[in-house]
Amino acid sequence: MKKHLLPTVALLILSACGKDDSSTPTPNNPNPSQQKCKPVSIEFVAELGTNGTTHWADSFVLDANQAITQVIHKYSANSIVFNYHYNNGRIVKIDRIENGSLYYTDSLFWNSNNMIERVKVYHSTGLSKDILFTYTGNRITQREINYYPSNDYLKQTYTYGSKGELLKTEFYDKAAALEFSYTYSYLATGITNKLYDNSQKVLQDIHWNMDDWETSVYDVFNYSALIPASIQYFEKGSPAVSYTLTTDTNSNGYITRLKSNGRDVTNISYMCK
Repeated sequence: MKKHLLPTVALLILSACGKDDSSTPTPNNPNPSQQKCKPVSIEFVAELGTNGTTHWADSFVLDANQAITQVIHKYSANSIVFNYHYNNGRIVKIDRIENGSLYYTDSLFWNSNNMIERVKVYHSTGLSKDILFTYTGNRITQREINYYPSNDYLKQTYTYGSKGELLKTEFYDKAAALEFSYTYSYLATGITNKLYDNSQKVLQDIHWNMDDWETSVYDVFNYSALIPASIQYFEKGSPAVSYTLTTDTNSNGYITRLKSNGRDVTNISYMCK
């Protein structure tokens, strides 16, 4: 399993980045009357603390209500598109199309609190993943992934602070042994994560066939009320490694560029209104 950290995206070139103001945890242009923004692209540039060119990128097609209807994925030479299907305003199916052919279908199931409680991922050969979600209130506390036909298993747990900030995510194997973890630290006045919304996750794990590097990035934007100032990565059998995070924001206070140790990790472009 590939163990990385935070991604970057932008099939649309970032044109509204704030300056790199790493000395302050506040948005570059705070303004109470700012517009609301939704991502239109996300680019995963490199692993934490490393240099790199675009690892992969997604651009999002939004409808008139700013709901995602399609994700266009750029990876190697493959033509990959995710088509979203809704029922009563909730995503119930995502079809992954590769080079014109159906490759995966994700079926999404929701609980009475309007939170995703299960995702079944089907390949042409049958069930590929069965993902189960556990919540405490409106916060996700556990995600379990069962893989088929290998019968492999991975459990991810989430721990939060008093301000709704994500403190730690831990990954356990089938034998309940800790495989790796991410521990997040914050400044006293941490920068607000404007993509965090308890009622409607803006990114909502755009699709489910991600390795833990991409997952860790979406987790920060989906589940943490604040953006961390540093992150510590631990993998079984290796010493822990720490990374300092800095950000650029647009004029509306949304993170456009996330960096680790000064190097680009994830870029996001938005539509704001």
